[in-house]
Amino acid sequence: MTRIVAYLRYSDLEKRKIVPNRSTLKRWMDKGTFPRPVRLGPNSLGWPDDEIEARDAALRAARDAKHAAPDSARVAAHAARIAEADAKKVAEGDAEEEPKPADEAA
Repeated sequence: MTRIVAYLRYSDLEKRKIVPNRSTLKRWMDKGTFPRPVRLGPNSLGWPDDEIEARDAALRAARDAKHAAPDSARVAAHAARIAEADAKKVAEGDAEEEPKPADEAA
């Protein structure tokens, strides 16, 4: 079965807001963070759509992984600080007493 490849031209990349300008595109390609174009003709270049989609998916996955880990670590650190503060209060005798039910308070 023959696979049909769609190519995106530079104007398509701009319309989809994938690249802000040609200078940034060249810098990304030089750094290796953006795929190189394929020559479609003597005066035309295009980027395979599936390569652009794969790059975008990888960027989203990296972003999600980056933001997921610090949140769980931050929550664990916060819980540890609370537990430490509670333990310090108990050791110093400053712990809050349990509220007594209304019928026992009198």
